[in-house]
Amino acid sequence: MIANLGDRDSRTELIMAAQRLLSQRPPSGITGKQIARESGIHYGLIYHYFESKEALFLEAMQQLTADYISDREVVVDRSQPLPPPSLR
Repeated sequence: MIANLGDRDSRTELIMAAQRLLSQRPPSGITGKQIARESGIHYGLIYHYFESKEALFLEAMQQLTADYISDREVVVDRSQPLPPPSLR
């Protein structure tokens, strides 16, 4: 089934599908058709939103990294000083 979403939603769905697939296998083991099937977005739209499949993977990983860092910022207690370098 092909999704009928707006530009932003289609792009987001492709990124989320790439993230799910990247959690299961390396980029070399993922095809554009698998991303399209996972996202419910037409295959050709991958190249409408991204220059290449690799650009999609890069965006997916950058978003995951940014989300991870944001989550860690909330958890880390910056009121406590870091241990001396000899203990790190």
